[in-house]
Amino acid sequence: MGDAFTGYEYLHDNINQLIEKHGLQGHFTQLPYRSDITNIYGALDVFILPSLLPDPAPAVVTEAMAARLPVVATRQGGAVEMIENNVSGLLIPINNAAAAAKIIEPLITQESYRKNMGAQAKAHMHEKFSRTQFNEQIMACIEKQ
Repeated sequence: MGDAFTGYEYLHDNINQLIEKHGLQGHFTQLPYRSDITNIYGALDVFILPSLLPDPAPAVVTEAMAARLPVVATRQGGAVEMIENNVSGLLIPINNAAAAAKIIEPLITQESYRKNMGAQAKAHMHEKFSRTQFNEQIMACIEKQ
């Protein structure tokens, strides 16, 4: 978590330019690579994955769910299959900040809604994506052969 992949360092410069352009210095913390991801998740209230490109299986979604966080992700890729929209998380449109903000706002302003969604996320993760569930699904596929 943190640092840009080799060849994509320019993204940090782009982000810093946007932060400065909009006068948002002091409102963001950029972290370098961290191996203590559970500590990071523990410090969050909501996890947002605003991907512009689809990821078929974003592991961060299940990691955040396991940490009892409501997950917000763009409506594409594996996140669509992983998140129960309006139950264990929220799906937002791609590249539409105003619409995304409107969808996310209740998570920010309503603590009980946020905590309930986080609890639903953890339960959903264990029901559908736990190691036990994974093993059972693999064995079922093997047994069908």
